[in-house]
Amino acid sequence: MALNSEEVRAYYDTRSLDKIKNYVFGNARVESAKNALFSGMPENPIRVFEIGCGIGYIGYEIVQLHPNCLVTAFDISKKSVEIARKLFPHPNIEYLQADRLQALSIPDGLQYDMIFMMDVFEHIPVEERQALFTFIKNKLSVHGRIFLSCPTPAFLQWLKKEQPHTIQPIDENIDLVEILDLITATETYLIYYKLMNIWHQGDYFHALLTKQVFKPKKTLKVVVSSTFVMKVLRKISVIFAKNRRSSNYAKELIKQRKDLVEQKLQIQL
Repeated sequence: MALNSEEVRAYYDTRSLDKIKNYVFGNARVESAKNALFSGMPENPIRVFEIGCGIGYIGYEIVQLHPNCLVTAFDISKKSVEIARKLFPHPNIEYLQADRLQALSIPDGLQYDMIFMMDVFEHIPVEERQALFTFIKNKLSVHGRIFLSCPTPAFLQWLKKEQPHTIQPIDENIDLVEILDLITATETYLIYYKLMNIWHQGDYFHALLTKQVFKPKKTLKVVVSSTFVMKVLRKISVIFAKNRRSSNYAKELIKQRKDLVEQKLQIQL
């Protein structure tokens, strides 16, 4: 029996505390996807759109790294968006909530240099994919990029058998066939695809698509350049700590995030 949008939204509303804990204490899956996203980000993005923003901290980190960037962060969960607005208010971030992307009122001519979905594509019903593809095609700028992180079908099948309590109301297989559908519908090119080993071998994948025709030197520099990665790490280190390698860094980061959550949301973790 198919779930309606209210049931799906209610489910994600109940997951808001888990998202807060992932932010405060860290989550290897999210951190891995975030690092890949930052590495694949255009050098000077003007506008970025996040589909499935949760409590908003990825978008917030983007505007810290790219102060001139405007981020639109969308989620189906009212609770998550409320938390995002409390925890991470910023003049360059607009938080939007709706049951579906097509319900949003976004000006026709507005386009984005990056549209990304971190562990979201697999939760979109098959019958709503065409609407998703149309939205992305219309809203992606001429040199825009799409970033995806998803569990592999093999890992998803393993979870359904071994850890069924972790399965969400909608959890569809996303493989190269589905990525090809996205590529075809959005008229983009696949320039990066990598199987990841987050908790198990080959449990997730990262993919990067672009509207720009593949140019090896330029694209590889953006995607895997150690210089760019170090630039990102230096900026993050200025925000959070002077020494990322020290054992005190993780403790201090958790304390800062825990204090922020407890102060702004009035909850104890």
